[in-house]
Order: sequence, then C-alpha cells, then structure tokens
Amino acid sequence: MPSRSANQLRDELLGYGVAEDNVRIFGQQVPSPDLQDYLTLNSLRRKNRPSPDGVAEYQGRPVLYFVDEQRLGQQSPKNNLFHDEPDEIPIIFRQLACRGERVYLARIDLGKITVAPVSLTDKTPNWVEYTPGSTEGRSLFSRLAFGMAEGEDFGAGDAVFGRLFNLIKHTASKIARNESLRPDAISLVGRALFFRFLRDRGVLDNYSFSKIAPKALDWTECFRDAENSANTCAWLDKTFNGDFLPLTDGGNATFFERIATVTSGDVFRHLSAVVRGHQPRGNSYQPMLKWEWQEFDFAHIPVGLLSQVYEALCWEWTPREAKKTSQRYTPRNIAVTLLNEMLEGITNIEACRILDPACGAGVFLVLSFRRLYLERWRAAADKKRPDTAVIREILEKQLVGLDISEAALKLAALSLYLTAVELDPEPQPPDKLKFKNLRGRVLHNVREDGVSTDSQALGSLGAHVGKNFDGKFDIVVSNPPWTSLDKNMGKRLAGAYESIIKRVGDDNSVEVVLPDNNPDLPFLLRSIEWCKPGGRIGMALPARLLLKSAKNPAAARAMIFRLLRVDGIINGTNLADTLVWPKMNQPWMLLFATNERPPQGHHTYFVTLPLDLALNKAGQFRIDSESTRPIDTALATKKPWIWKTLSIGTMLDVEVIEKLKAVGEPLAKYWRRVVGKNRSGKGYQLAEKQDGLSDCSFLKGRPNLTSTDLFQFKVDTAGLREFTRDLVWRPRKPTIYDPPLALIRQSPGESREVGRALLCFDKVAYSEVFNGYSAAGHPDGELLARYLHLFVHSDIWLYYLLATSPEFGAERRRSRKADLEHCPIPPLENLTPTDRNELMRLSESLESNSAIPWDDVDTFFAKLYQLRDYDLQVIRDTLAVALPYERSRERACRPATEAERATFIAYLAKAISPIVTPAFGTLHIHQVKSPAEKGKFSSPFDVLFLTTKASNAANLDLILNGGYRLMEEILQIADETGATQIIHTESSGLVVGIFNHFRYWTISRARLLAGDIIRLHLDAITG
Repeated sequence: MPSRSANQLRDELLGYGVAEDNVRIFGQQVPSPDLQDYLTLNSLRRKNRPSPDGVAEYQGRPVLYFVDEQRLGQQSPKNNLFHDEPDEIPIIFRQLACRGERVYLARIDLGKITVAPVSLTDKTPNWVEYTPGSTEGRSLFSRLAFGMAEGEDFGAGDAVFGRLFNLIKHTASKIARNESLRPDAISLVGRALFFRFLRDRGVLDNYSFSKIAPKALDWTECFRDAENSANTCAWLDKTFNGDFLPLTDGGNATFFERIATVTSGDVFRHLSAVVRGHQPRGNSYQPMLKWEWQEFDFAHIPVGLLSQVYEALCWEWTPREAKKTSQRYTPRNIAVTLLNEMLEGITNIEACRILDPACGAGVFLVLSFRRLYLERWRAAADKKRPDTAVIREILEKQLVGLDISEAALKLAALSLYLTAVELDPEPQPPDKLKFKNLRGRVLHNVREDGVSTDSQALGSLGAHVGKNFDGKFDIVVSNPPWTSLDKNMGKRLAGAYESIIKRVGDDNSVEVVLPDNNPDLPFLLRSIEWCKPGGRIGMALPARLLLKSAKNPAAARAMIFRLLRVDGIINGTNLADTLVWPKMNQPWMLLFATNERPPQGHHTYFVTLPLDLALNKAGQFRIDSESTRPIDTALATKKPWIWKTLSIGTMLDVEVIEKLKAVGEPLAKYWRRVVGKNRSGKGYQLAEKQDGLSDCSFLKGRPNLTSTDLFQFKVDTAGLREFTRDLVWRPRKPTIYDPPLALIRQSPGESREVGRALLCFDKVAYSEVFNGYSAAGHPDGELLARYLHLFVHSDIWLYYLLATSPEFGAERRRSRKADLEHCPIPPLENLTPTDRNELMRLSESLESNSAIPWDDVDTFFAKLYQLRDYDLQVIRDTLAVALPYERSRERACRPATEAERATFIAYLAKAISPIVTPAFGTLHIHQVKSPAEKGKFSSPFDVLFLTTKASNAANLDLILNGGYRLMEEILQIADETGATQIIHTESSGLVVGIFNHFRYWTISRARLLAGDIIRLHLDAITG
C-alpha cells in the first residue's frame, strides 16, 4: 500500500510533540544534505523496499524512527521471529538495530501510534499505544528525547558495539594464537571486514566473482582457503590500495600457504566467519541471531561506530602499549559534540585542513571527513552529492592523523577507506575506487626510531617531528593521552614541554612546571604551533586541568588562558563513571579555543553537563544552552576554586564560598600560628616492603589506632592493642601524636551520624587512615581540638569540601589533607563566651552520642561565618543533590514531590510579591495541571503560571486545567534549546516551565528564578 504524503506524516507527528523542523522524511529522489546519516535508509524507501518512512531528531540525534502503518503488509511470514507482525517489521528492526543507536520505532496509524524501543534482540517488541489527545501522547517525543521512558533498559543499547567488538576481537585472537601471525591478525580481519562492507553496501552487486577469486562459487567463498584468500587480497590491493592494511610478504600466495599450514586451515574459517556474519561459540561459529538476519548488515552499521570499535580494539589488542601510551577510545557522542563546535561557522570549507595529533583508530578523522563532505554538499549550487573526485580531495588534502601505534594507524586507514566508500554516490564499479596510499600523506607513524612498540614514546611531541606540520591546519582536534608517564619518559616529556614553552610561551610561562608528567598539557600547547594563527583547537581533556588548585596545576591553567583564547568549556565532571563515556572513571571536559592571545576582559563560556540517570544510561547527555555561564578568566585565575564550585552548583554557591573565605583563615596557616609547626599530618605508614625503614620507637607501647570503624566520635584507648614495631616506612613527626587530638577520617561519608572524626584525649599511635591535628601546647588545647572535631561534623565543612576539592565529588569520595588545610576556619579566639559555651554543649553531645542537635551544629558555624539563612539553605540544597553518593544522585534525578513543588512555589511568591505593588494587583502563582496517566509522569516539565490579572474563572480554568497549549509551547522550546528552565511570556502573565528533576525544584533554585523574573520579566506579570 503506498505511504501517505510527507505532510500527512508530519501532521500526525505534531500531535505527539514532534516539531516539523525535527522531521526527516526518507524516499527522496535527490536526497538533501540533512539526510547524510540516513542515505541507505533513504535509498531503500525510494525503491519501496522495507524501511522506515523517516525519523524525528532531537538536537541533531535520532530519537524516533517511524513507519506508516498503512503501507505495511498485512500478512506475516510463517517463520517470522515477531509473531503476528507484518513481515516488514523484523527487517526494519534489523536495519535500525544495526545502526547502534538508542532509538524507538513508531508505527503511525490513523489517530494513534504504537511505539517500541529498538534493540538487538530476538524478543517480540513491547508495543505501547499513544493517542494525540492524551497528555502522554502530546509529551511523548519530549519524554523520549529527555530519556524519561519508563520500564526500558537502555543498558543493552551498546549491543551492536559489544557484539561487533567481541566478534572482531575473537577472530583476531584466534588467528594470533600462533604468535608469528599476531602482526598480521589486524590486517587479515580488517581485509575481511572491508570485503564484507563492500558486499553489504552493494558495491559488489553485478560484479563477477571470477574477477576476485576465480575458484569462488559466490562471495561467501572468497576467504575459503589459501588460494581464494590470496586472490581476494590481491584483488583488494589492485582495486583499492595495497598498503592500507599491509600483510607480511605483500600478502602473496606463499604467505597464505604458510598461514594455512601453521593454523591447519583454521585462519580461513575465522575470516569466512567475518564475511558470513557468524559469531563465535567456543571454537566454532554459528549464525549470530535467531532472526532471518543471521548476520549484521554493514549497509546500516555506521562507519563511525566501526571506528569506535576499532579504537577500543587497539586498547584490547595491545594492552601494554595502550596502557603505557594511555590510549582511550572516544565515544561518538562526545567526539561529534567536540567536532561540531570546531566546524561551526567555518567559511573556507574547501581549504580547511584538520589535524588529529593522537588519532588512534581515526574516530575524529572519520567524523571530520563526513562533516567536510556535508559542508561541501550544502554549499553545492546544484545541491547534488559531491562525487568520487571530491571525496578523494577531502581525504588526501584536508585530513592528517599522527599516532605511535601501528595497529591504530592500520585501523584508521581502514575507517577512512570505508567512509570514502560509504559517502560515494556512485561506488560502482569497484574498479573506479582506487585509493592513493595514505601513509606519509594523511596518516603518519611518529614513534621515534629505535623505540619499541610496547614502550612509551614522545610521538607527536618529539623533536624528530620537527616543523613538518607547523602552521598548516585550520583545526586541531584530538583526545590526546592523559596518563602520567613513568619517571624516565617523564624526564624526556618535561624536556619536550620546556622546548615547546620557549617557543609558544610568554614571559611567565618558563616558570610553569609540567604537572605530574601528564602529556595532555604538552599536546594542547604544541597545537598552538600546528594550528594556523586564528585557527581553532578543540580537545577532550582530563578535567584536572580545571579542578586542581595546587601551585603547579594552577600555574599551568593560568598559562593556558593567557596563551589561548579559550572560547568555551563543556564540563563532564558529573558524568564520570556513566555510560556517556564507558569505563571512564576520571572527570573530563571538552575545551574549545581560538589560536590567539585573549583580549583583556575575555570571558570563557562554561557549561556543566548535569547528571541525568535515565539519559546517561542511554549514553546520551543534554547541553542546556540556558545554563551556560561567561567566566572572566582573569578572575578565575585569582579564584581557581570557581570551576569546581560551578561544577556542582550555581552562582549562589560561588557567593557562599566567597563568604566563607572572607571570614575564615586557612586551617593549616591557623594551626601553625596558634599551635606551632609539626602539629598536624597523616599517621604513620607501614609499607614493610619498602627500603629505608625508619625508627618509630617513640610510638612503642602506645595504644594503636588503625581502623576508622572502631569508634564513632571519641577514641577509647582501653580497648586498643599496643603499638609494638621498632621500624616503619614513614613514622612522621612525634609531635603530631600528642593529645588532645582531632583525628579526621579521609572519607567523610554520606552520613555524619556515623562520625567523620574522632576526639582523643590520651596518648595514641594512629595510622595513615587518619589526618591528625594535635592541639598540645595551646592554652585552650582541649577546646581547640573539640572545635575542629565539631567543625568537620558540620554541613559547612562537607559543603566546602564538595565545592572546592579537585577530587572529592569528581573522581573520588575521599578528601585530601590539603582540602582541610585550605579550608578557612574562623579563629577560636574570636568566639565570645556565649559561643564557647555553645561549642562545649554541642561537642559534648557528640562525645556522649545522645540526641545530637545537628541543625544547631550547622547554625552555630553559620553564625561564625556570618552566613544568612538563605546561605545555609544553599548549602543544604547543594548537598542534597550534588554529593557523589547514590542516594544523592537518585534524589537529584527523581521527580519533585507535591510538597516540594508547593514549597518552591511558596518561596517564589514570597520573593516576588514585595516587588509587585498594590496598583498591579495581587501576585498569583498557579501550577498548570498536567495529570499523570496510568500512574506515570506524563511530561518531563512542570509548568507554573504567574499573573496579577483578574482573569475570569473560565479563562483561568482553561489555562490551568487544559494546559495543553502551554505545555506544548514549553516542550517545543525545550526541544530546541535543551533548557531545563523556560520562561515564556503570555498576554495574561508569565509561563515558567521547569524540568521535573528535584535538583531544579529546591528553594535555592526558586531564589534564582525569582531574581531572573524580577530583573527581566516583571512586566509580563504586572503589565
């Protein structure tokens, strides 16, 4: 049955919250550039073969594919995996599942649609029906885009990646069981994959297999034995390029006969499994799934996904090299975000040259290739797809990748060739697809001569690279190595870094020491030379460049902001340990810069990606354009903590930290001033296997405290065993063990009720699990120890730790001694007699562990810091949603309760009402009703309506109870901007949409919203 028109399908989708501009219709005779990612699906639809009719996108990524129910066949095949389904549905599911996206498929019928998540499974889809008249139907698209679908496990969304990776790794490993074949294993598997790709993409349609392997009966036999494999590889070399996946001895017949002998022919069984699409089962292979598929369809697997698989394979294939060179594969979502920003607004697209100085398996090169092609297509006067000649021009003249891994470069070449074939509008006959050798032209191995392949190397940073690439690139984009190098290589790296600094630095740069032998900073600075003046530099980097506040990292960060015009930073600190970047347990960021010195007063736009458990589980993230903050980089140099503070909170948190710093004195400085030197430090460290143990006889015979779990608030030395050792590795200074003591646990823990520190009034030996502060010698030593002990049990200390520590809440759940030492504390001598009495009362309540008045503890220290009630509220709100513990994370991402919304609205009204004079009437804040259906939240946003108008009852009821129009307007703006708070003016008042996660419904957020309304939108309420 023919499909309805594109306009009819768009109209149907409007009822489910899909904006017209977000819809891409397949089946175009002359496809438009916005279909570049869907060309295969478009071609199938144009030929009236089973395929979707189109897709609805959110911020450029596919969310909801759709098919017109009326054109689906009514009969299902007898052996259809999906029982009682039209026979096209399993085929369409196969197509979409192979794309490796977390998406849904909708079947559009008259007055309803049925939707199911797409996954690589043999289970019948769980179709859910929606109608455009329901609240759930109207908000469907936004809920899917924001990851709010319920009951779906997107953990399986990496199934294509995982299965492909396992298949390729298994095959390569089987081939490499004979160590002599290991150097060729990647090339052999890559050639089989390339051949499979050509076949699935239709490049070999109507092509005689006798030209490839004369004795092959069909394409499945091209790697059947030594003779067929040798002929197939010779054909690949002749037709495409013999150097993109080189083989020993040029892959001649003798080579294949040899590997047949050493593997007893098994190598050809493995290669044929790749070609046929069988998966490993022990030592054998079988069809991959129960579908009629039996194989992955490489016509639908994006080359970008393949390059990501290859990058991960490099990590697994050469683990020692990968670990030493700190290779990290870059997820497509992150790479696309970085590259798109780099290419935004580029005008010289035909001359634009792009360098990745640590290219790995070519993720950024592949994406750059596709984007340059897209821009050429958009710029074409006739809007026709650029042809083979243009594709070769982009590949050979506009892309360059450097790396030290031979395996990675082989796979990068494969990815680039696959991309060239994928983009070609006329890839037949294959004989016309001959490629030039990319080595020495596009891809360069920059490992130093004589450095073994499993050793660390300077690579792109070495002097041997010279000036060959200097000043030649409009864009430098990369995910460079992050891991600290070993001592010997660290010295060489430091030398290279110093040489770079002398060339690109300013007068202050020569004093900046390379922090921790990390290569990421040298790569960033070296990019200044590779990039043309005024060009763009974009990198995925460890967020430690922003977060660390010690002398060397702070100086290095200041230098970056002096030497480069850093235009923007996307902060991914909150998304470490999520599926956004699998197996990434470090905080990360994306940095965007222009290769020129910044003007005076320059601001960097800074946006933090919020944790969103549902969306992040699908490997996705949301960039909220409305939460982007301009940061004065000169000011940030003076206040280096501001980056971490804004990672976990808002400008209200910045104000609170400034108040804390204004009143207090850094604890380390204060302790030295009032107690003396050598009165604080970590406890002794055993490390018995270390050489050079030291005398610790001064501790012998003392009660020995080695665990944080023995006591809650106070040490009882009676139950401790004596310290009996004569030697330890680090005994520390004897004076740190003198009572009275405050012993601080390294991990503050989620609940202070279990204790964050111990009081000790007796002589004791304590181990490195505690940071100890001795108040011995102070005229009021016991009170001083109690003061510090009580302070670390306050929310103010935990808040300061969260808001300023470069590690706590970023990559660890422990505090460092330096965190507490830098913490400002009001001097004890400034306390009044009344304050001292209160301190004793509160401290004794901890000591006795009975009815501890925790609110009084916080209020006591808030008073000492001269904080107001709203400052303390900011502290509590931030701790409620930003601590690095599961309970806090889940609380931040759950919907706000009715009581929490009511509190938010009450505070908002209290803040705005005094500004609304009686002449304008009384302020009313109404919650627009968006009723839940079937027990589910029907919209990702809740909507408030603020007005002073005396609306008649009918109009007000229409606004508050109908609410559909307002909700749709909010959702449309949210879809366009990714914003979590939307303010929209109506003729009778102000509409505010707020994303329904609790973190956006705290009292502090109400305070921020009130400020925005008073400054910018008061007229909409008062008229």
